Amino acid sequence: MYVQIEDQLKYLISAGLLPAGRQLPTVRAMAVQLNVNPNTVSKVYALLERSGFIFTHKGRGSFVAEVPQTEADEEALRQCKKVAEEAINKLAHLGLSDMEIKDLIDRTLRSRKENK
Repeated sequence: MYVQIEDQLKYLISAGLLPAGRQLPTVRAMAVQLNVNPNTVSKVYALLERSGFIFTHKGRGSFVAEVPQTEADEEALRQCKKVAEEAINKLAHLGLSDMEIKDLIDRTLRSRKENK
């Protein structure tokens, strides 16, 4: 569970949806919001701080850090790759071959381009 929360917060920060300087909810508030144990959120915040995505001011809370653009780009690319892998795995689980998956993606991209 903590990995999913960590990945989601990294994505939100990397995509700029949680801008630098924004205060994050307290551990307890985030735990209630996500319906998880506060220890889970505490672990996520510690991991995010270690990796430079957030910083903590004792007594004031946790805040989104300024993430260097290359690091943000790498994280965004990692998240995109993860989404693509999940989609491919789901399609393969439904019985599509690699070629059928590729064809489906190609058709979807063409259709998207035509509808713009």
